[in-house]
Amino acid sequence: MLTIYIEQDLISDLRSAAEEGTSMKDYYWRSWYFARKRFTKEDQLFAVYLYDMQDQLVSAYRYNASSFPRNLYQTEYDKFGENI
Repeated sequence: MLTIYIEQDLISDLRSAAEEGTSMKDYYWRSWYFARKRFTKEDQLFAVYLYDMQDQLVSAYRYNASSFPRNLYQTEYDKFGENI
């Protein structure tokens, strides 16, 4: 967990974007890049979700898309339309 909190540039960018009303679409792939850059296979990272202050999903990385929801606040999965 500490790894994400040391990403001060990312946190600052997201805060500025929110304050300026900038579209968060620019950050759509940020979780994927973050997961690939900062974690190794040995870390067994399964998912990273980034949300704004209104609990809206900004970016998500899921190691296995059928095992982890698209959004933690919803129950949508990618495989065969499964809902849990």
